[in-house]
Amino acid sequence: MKKNSEKGKMSSTIYYVVATAIFAFFLALLIIVLFDDILSGALELLFLILNLILALLAISILYLRLFKQTPSTLAISILGTPNSGKTVYLTVLFNELLTSSSHREISFTTYGSETIERISADYQKLSVGQWLPPTPQEGVFYYRAKASFSNYRKYKLEIADYAGEKFKKELKENSNFFHKTEYFKYVISSDIVFLAVDIQLVLDDWEGNEYITTIENSFISALTLMQESKNMGFNRRIRFPVALIFLKSDLLKEISETENLDHELDKLQKKIVERFERIIGYCTKNCISYHHFFISATGTKNIEKTKNKITPVDVVAPLEWAIRKHRFPRNSF
Repeated sequence: MKKNSEKGKMSSTIYYVVATAIFAFFLALLIIVLFDDILSGALELLFLILNLILALLAISILYLRLFKQTPSTLAISILGTPNSGKTVYLTVLFNELLTSSSHREISFTTYGSETIERISADYQKLSVGQWLPPTPQEGVFYYRAKASFSNYRKYKLEIADYAGEKFKKELKENSNFFHKTEYFKYVISSDIVFLAVDIQLVLDDWEGNEYITTIENSFISALTLMQESKNMGFNRRIRFPVALIFLKSDLLKEISETENLDHELDKLQKKIVERFERIIGYCTKNCISYHHFFISATGTKNIEKTKNKITPVDVVAPLEWAIRKHRFPRNSF
């Protein structure tokens, strides 16, 4: 209540200052008109310039204040293979922002009955140890929320989750399948892109390297086509934030704990990063804002006391980073 009261007083003060400055400017004009014969030319001009600067400053403050209060729509897309954990990640991300006291600086509210019901139902399944079923193949589901981060602008978030199962066949036949889907039309119009990697598949194919090669080719092709579709031109870097998120990273934690190598977790993550040098190199070279994150939506499960308990790790980090790095409103390219 105290914070809201302070914000209210601050807003009132700002509007008061702006109104006073504008009033002072017009008062100055009136004085110049009425006392034109008394005031010297130089003094009159100086008086007018100073008041003009004050008025412009006041109008700028008012504009910025209104700009921050008007929610900006951010479309976020996630590219990833079937069963990579995208839906689990989004479910835990939304629940974490809604309920965790660790993110008090973030104001977050879901909106739309579909989003509210989906988050509630899916989180209930996860909380009793049930893994979520594949996303229905009839289309794309949109998670929607209103959010504001610290002193940044207010946003309407729209995060699309598509049925990865729908593209299993295409993935096996063609590693460039992402941009040939209907979902890719949404991806092209996105303001932020998350590239999701399944750590489980990385570990399962550690020797063969087939999964890594396939997913890297898919990501590079998709980003290149997005760059072309947004008409960025030759030799211009991608301006929308791109985050590479390694999902199910609790598996690395389990490996280090099982083998009593807890201090080696950083080395395991470093090895993973080295295996993805092509896509990381591409993003580093071609993206203005790029970062990678190791994320666990559910947390480590091999310790008895945490069995069936959801203990997410760094699920909010990619979203918070991307919003801070977001520079342009939608369709500004």
